[in-house]
Amino acid sequence: MDRIEDSLLREFPAIARSGRRYSVGFARSDAERREAQRLRWRVFVEEMGAQPRSKEPGVDHDLFDPHCKHLLVRDEEKKILGCAALISDVTARWEREKETKGKMAALESRIRELEKAAP
Repeated sequence: MDRIEDSLLREFPAIARSGRRYSVGFARSDAERREAQRLRWRVFVEEMGAQPRSKEPGVDHDLFDPHCKHLLVRDEEKKILGCAALISDVTARWEREKETKGKMAALESRIRELEKAAP
């Protein structure tokens, strides 16, 4: 975890100059993941005006969340200041394919029909 914190301080020198201590680490529980999802709601829905993807007010979650590593940035009082949901491209593609499997099957079927009808 120290390597992440050191890297953060190098990338954002204003944080280092602020004199405040921040901690960076991955969520280790469902409660910590929910904190990240509540922050996402505040930022994306309340501040930026995005349309909510979640049916649960105040909590932004999507189909990728169960497969993500949630990185959290906290201040000295342990308040969450920032977060990022990290996912491998392989997992993301697999989840997306699962979601669209029916659509893809229909498309493949239509392509086969068109190929048979072609001269």
